[in-house]
Amino acid sequence: SQMKKTGLKFCYPQISPGDKNVYNNEIETILDQQSSLKKHTISHNAKLGIDFYAGEHTTLGMVFIGDFADYNSTDNNITLLQNKFAYTDSSLTARSRVKGNFRNSSINLNFKHRFDSIGNELTADIDYVAFNQQEAQLLDNAYFNSDMSRRKTPTTLQGRLPADVGIYSVKIDFSHPLNHGAKLETGLKSSYVKTDYTALYDNLQNGMWVPDYGKTPRPQVINWATR
Repeated sequence: SQMKKTGLKFCYPQISPGDKNVYNNEIETILDQQSSLKKHTISHNAKLGIDFYAGEHTTLGMVFIGDFADYNSTDNNITLLQNKFAYTDSSLTARSRVKGNFRNSSINLNFKHRFDSIGNELTADIDYVAFNQQEAQLLDNAYFNSDMSRRKTPTTLQGRLPADVGIYSVKIDFSHPLNHGAKLETGLKSSYVKTDYTALYDNLQNGMWVPDYGKTPRPQVINWATR
């Protein structure tokens, strides 16, 4: 199946108090913000399941689930810094553009066998889940005086945010019926999780992209659990 979304959001001017004089409780500065956001998303999802009967008491199965999407958005923002008489002292214009996608999928393999008519049963599940996301960002900021002359050098920042998560799990259970509806169960479960994501940022300086290492961590997390 396919789902297509397009969103357009406008935020009309909102005047909010910035700083107050704590002695007379008067507003000294006003922040006037205007913003608009446009977002577009196309998504697809799928689910497939198969069961195979290997015998009267044995069943094998497989289930696949996929969720995929591509998206982009543009956000424009203007902030006016004003005094208490609503006279603009300076302003900031900010524009952000985001483009990305995610590819999420999972697969389950399952097994079930009943040994006898009493109800002794063995089940097993093997699961793999994958989350993958790629995102690119471009952030522009410009600063102006009240007469719209440049107040300071504009800044441009680009970011790349890839992320990968892999989850593996195995579960085995055995159940044995007892008298009066009671049941004895035992089993084993083990899982392995690997997370790898990066935030790569660059500043535009003199027409060249310069890495911003202060905003660029690269954590990698691995978890292993058995019970």
